[in-house]
Amino acid sequence: MAHPYREELKVKNISAADILLVGTGIMGTMQMTLEANELLKTRDIVFILHYDNSVYQYVKNMGIEVVDASLFYENGSFRTNVYQDISYAILEAAQTKKVAFLVHGHPLFIVSTSEFLLEKAGEYNLSVEVIPSVSSLDTIIADLKFDLGYALQSYEANYMLSMKPNIDNRFPLLIFQVAILGQTEVNKAYKNIDLTPLKDFLLHYYPNNQKMVFILSSKHAILSGNKLELSLENLDKIEVDFLEGRPTLFIPPIGEEKIDERA
Repeated sequence: MAHPYREELKVKNISAADILLVGTGIMGTMQMTLEANELLKTRDIVFILHYDNSVYQYVKNMGIEVVDASLFYENGSFRTNVYQDISYAILEAAQTKKVAFLVHGHPLFIVSTSEFLLEKAGEYNLSVEVIPSVSSLDTIIADLKFDLGYALQSYEANYMLSMKPNIDNRFPLLIFQVAILGQTEVNKAYKNIDLTPLKDFLLHYYPNNQKMVFILSSKHAILSGNKLELSLENLDKIEVDFLEGRPTLFIPPIGEEKIDERA
């Protein structure tokens, strides 16, 4: 008797995809997987959105055409518009070339351009494949020395305050992109950041003296990540300069102590 799902178990040739979504990991090209590296070689053109200039040169050295996607970030541009502009440029290029979109971290971990490409590719009759990569979540687990595999609550800061989910303080909580809380324009990041709304929301679920830690994984080999431990009552007093690195906020379960000793 044939297996009922046999017809669905088809092997895909990922390199044949019109668009590849690829991540470098957190440390420039140091955490780029062998798979990602080989698949990039199948591309005619790579759109790169990355903080590290060496990533651009790395891909150029493969003999591949490179487009600096950060050039789409014009002063005063709304984030959503920028992400869509990059996506449309990629979709247009993919009409005649094999394309990759290369980003910091994992290409489908809080990357709006990737989400938009997956949503719109079908309208252009284009195929998209996502290549697994090291994300900030992976490095945070290593930096915290805290096994988050059993239970984890995870939110992007703006999404959390918009949706106002019920937080269960028995389980660990990660809040990403705190540095752009309330920021809709790309050139407004890290300016006049007010974490009071986040503090007020969390006070519904945690005591004023709840321990928490901002964690910023290292972007360079050998060096360790940066951590800043604080209590909830001081959340709105964080220096803007520290937030420029886009740290993630980790709140352990109530009663979990010795964050500093773990880290």
